[in-house]
Amino acid sequence: MKLILDTNAYVGFKLGYSDIVDYLTRADVILMSPVVLGELMFGFRNGSRLNSNMEELDLFLSHPAVETIHISDVSSDRYSRIALQLKQQGTHPLKRYLDCCADLGNRGVTTTRTQTVKNAGF
Repeated sequence: MKLILDTNAYVGFKLGYSDIVDYLTRADVILMSPVVLGELMFGFRNGSRLNSNMEELDLFLSHPAVETIHISDVSSDRYSRIALQLKQQGTHPLKRYLDCCADLGNRGVTTTRTQTVKNAGF
């Protein structure tokens, strides 16, 4: 299983939420987007544990199952399609759903603390 990790799922993992920890341990690949990394780093800089949080993130990112994904123009197009679909479904299209449409080559499953978005509608 390939997962795209959302910011709040990483936080839940770090807080030891068993459902998230169990889900992540079953993943073959865990993908991190630059958007999520930026949100995490903002939170670290805004808090009092920047160095220790960055060390923990670096350790997480160095795990063989974790890959950082890259955002392309194709990703922007996918984001617009997903955002429209979410709006039509009555869901607010938050920017975190950009993670759903990062240019993966292969589809993944976006994992958040509250929901899983499969195949992201494309």
